[in-house]
Amino acid sequence: MAIDRTIALKLIGLSVAVFGGIQAYGFYVKSKKENSLNVDNTNNPDSPFMPANIETTIRDTAAQMGMPTNMQYLLVAQAKFETANFTSNVFKTNNNLYGYKRVAGAKYQIGLGLISPEGNNYADYATLEDSVKEVCAWIRRRQNEGKFPADLTTLNADSYAALLKPTWKFGITAESYANGLKRYL
Repeated sequence: MAIDRTIALKLIGLSVAVFGGIQAYGFYVKSKKENSLNVDNTNNPDSPFMPANIETTIRDTAAQMGMPTNMQYLLVAQAKFETANFTSNVFKTNNNLYGYKRVAGAKYQIGLGLISPEGNNYADYATLEDSVKEVCAWIRRRQNEGKFPADLTTLNADSYAALLKPTWKFGITAESYANGLKRYL
């Protein structure tokens, strides 16, 4: 078997899971031959999973995807809000920063993630960068459809939350979501 599949690495925990024929235990970080995020100690200040480093990863990836500065910070706030400040199981298990669900054939997703409360699967990403790229690509598609403004620099927490609201399948209001974003801005 070629080592181009996602591999799960043990960091903490005792539960056993099997991924691509390779056994892993508990909380894990995925790595790919092309883009490794191997982490040996999440308390290490150089770890990509320290909150400040996650924020930098989000901003840098969003910038690479052409997002203006205000959107880079909104995407950090959104990730922090969606993951309960980088503590959710979906984030830890699936590198999923935004609570995205699995879509077969999606460019940045690598497979099925954890099962959601609604009974479908969250998206699984090889890297945090792929999770950010997915949301940036989604924003660009909404721009092309005329559902987001051409000039993203005009967005703030309130207007961004209002644009996201039609895509939600749960009961939170745009105002509540905007307030959640503002806690992390």
